This record gives sequence, C-alpha cells and structure tokens, in this order.
Amino acid sequence: VAAPGAVVRSDPIEVKISESVMVVYDKDGALHKIEVKGSISLTCHEENAKVALKLQYYGDQSPFQFTPHPNMSKPDFGEDLLKMKNAGKPYPKDKTLGILKWRFASKDDEGLVPLKVTCWPEANGDGTVTVSMELELASEHLTLQNLVISVPLGTAEEPEITAIEGGTHRHNTRRHLLEWDLGTIDKDTSAATLEFVVPGNDDADFFPVSVSFTSDDTICPVHVPEVFNVDDGEPVKFGLLREMQSDRYEVVAEAE
Repeated sequence: VAAPGAVVRSDPIEVKISESVMVVYDKDGALHKIEVKGSISLTCHEENAKVALKLQYYGDQSPFQFTPHPNMSKPDFGEDLLKMKNAGKPYPKDKTLGILKWRFASKDDEGLVPLKVTCWPEANGDGTVTVSMELELASEHLTLQNLVISVPLGTAEEPEITAIEGGTHRHNTRRHLLEWDLGTIDKDTSAATLEFVVPGNDDADFFPVSVSFTSDDTICPVHVPEVFNVDDGEPVKFGLLREMQSDRYEVVAEAE
C-alpha cells in the first residue's frame, strides 16, 4: 500500500531529470557563486529492456558540461542519444541507474541565476531598522514552487510589516526569523517586495537570507521526448519526472 501522497507509477520505464542549484550573493547584490548540478536516471521495470533515450534541447545547452556514464556510447551521445555501448545488453530490472550528469559553475556569470533576492537594511537612528526586500524571477521559462525567503531578525521582537506586495509572512518566534512565503511564482508574477521595521542597530543581523524552492522545470534546457527499443527502433511507453530544488541559496553579509 502506497504511503499517503505517494505517486504510484505504473510506467514500464521511468526517466527522471533532476537538478539542484546553489547561489551565493552578497548584500550589495554581487554574485559570488552559482553551481548547477543535474542528472538523468533510468529505471526499467521489465525484464530484458534494451532501450535508448532521445535527447532534445529547448535552449542553449553550451554553458553546461555534460558527462555520460562510462557505459554509454559517446558517439551516440554526440548524436543526442543515450545508448549503451553494448547495445545488446539489457538494463537491470528495477534498478535506478544514473546515465548522464551535467554541471555549470561560475563566480560572476548571472545568466543562469533563476532568482535574484535583495535585502537592504537601513538604520532609522531610533534603535530600529527598516528592511526592504525585493525578489525578481530572472529566468522567465521557470516556474518556482514552495518559495520561502527566511530573514534572520537578530531579536525575538515581532517585526512590523509596513508594506508587502506578493506572498504572505509569518514570524518564526523559535528561530527569530521572518519567513516570506511566496508559494508559486512564474513570468506573470515575477516580482515581489516586502518592507518591515524591527528593533536593532546592526545590518549584519539580517544575514544570511536563505531562499528555498522547488520546481518542475530545470535550468539546463534538456528534455527526453522519446525512449525506443534498440532492436527494432519502436517507441517504448515511459514516464518522465522532472524536478529541481535549491541547495544552498543565500544572500550573505560578506562572501567567504
């Protein structure tokens, strides 16, 4: 019996495209690191499955460094196919195998940053600080879900929300955080702002700002439109799952 909320898959072949992204900005808005890691894995639920995967790119894949599994044919990969070197060898039944990995890393290239978050604390001179938050979806082809931005407050006092455009907020009293919950954002809801006032004097109290999200899209524009039998070239029924999640996504007071 499946656990509540579990996805029960009945496809004879499952293809999973997974990705994680790490981003570190400093408080002045300068990018210090972005790293994207992704993979394609394959699970065959039938005996004697001899299949190949067709790859398709719906954008510029040139920034990414791709590494097929050593058992994959490199000449075929050059033709956008993921196919075993030994085409007559079937995939093991019910075993999930990673067959392709990719990576992108940079210290200054913002072209693939999915989301930009700004945190601007300003002392009011009366023992309080006004903090202005802004976020912008930087990659319009992405839809981000479960988006939460957590801002440390440096105090147990409840912040006074003076302006909010987009999302909801909650005061995490146990961890002394303000959590800005934006749910889902996409190209139609690509920007949001929040402003609050809280007791304090030190800008550094409000960092690091942590960002978490998931997505059914990936930054790397790779797709698997077809899986086919290598013996006769006939298409095979398959299920495709695509997921991306934030790993460490922060705005820090000072970069390491």
